[in-house]
Formats: sequence, structure tokens, C-alpha cells
Amino acid sequence: MTTSTMTTADSGTRMWTLPRLPPSVPAARRLVDALLQTWKCPLGTVEIAQLVVTELLTNAVRHADGPRIVCNVSLAPGVLMLSVTDTGNRAADDAAATPATEPASLEESGRGPAVVTALATDWGARCTPCGHEVWARLAG
Repeated sequence: MTTSTMTTADSGTRMWTLPRLPPSVPAARRLVDALLQTWKCPLGTVEIAQLVVTELLTNAVRHADGPRIVCNVSLAPGVLMLSVTDTGNRAADDAAATPATEPASLEESGRGPAVVTALATDWGARCTPCGHEVWARLAG
């Protein structure tokens, strides 16, 4: 799997470009885990970030149009931001308008928005010049 990494001048931001393929989900989870441990984030924050990034990337892999996914992580005092941007052209309204409702008890999927809503202090989606971005804010 090919992964490119970009570090900004601010040491509190990392961005990885991954192929829109299922193996990118655990790869991103490992990258986020290692980064947050390097930044000495509390274990609880690391575990929540792993779950949220898993949900965001899984949705992008399953529903996006483009060939690549960009995972962005930034840390500021008290705030951890996670975002996933696909390079497709779907409207952000598709994801943002989907209410975080509980799926039927026997459904195998559809719990991602509810998981993100439960774990993040805030989350949303928007269109960017590069594609569709879904972001989540966590207590850092």
C-alpha cells in the first residue's frame, strides 16, 4: 500500500494520502495511533480517535467516488481534529444530512454516524475544492 505523508510547519498537524481501498482503514488507524502516542495524548483520547478515524475512513472507502482519501489530524490545546477527504465529487450534504439514528438491530452497517456523534464533541461534512470532507472534533 502506498501512503504519502505531509507534515506542516506546525508540528501539531499531519496528513496522509491513502488509496481508497479497504486496507487503508487499518493503516490509517495505525498511523493515527502512532502519531497520538508520539504527541503523548491520553490513552482514552487515542482509543476514541482510533474509533472515529475508522468510521470516517470506512465511510469514505465504501461511499466515495475518487481513487484517494486524505486523512488529516491536528492537535491544538484541548482539541483534536480528525478529517477525511475523498477526491470524489459527491455533495457533502449527503453525509451531513444523514441523521445519526440507530439502524435496525439486525443491520450490519449504518452505525458510523451514531458512533461518531457519541464520541466526538462535534462533527460535520462539507464540500472542498478537493472533494468531500467529513471532520470530527474530539477533546484533546
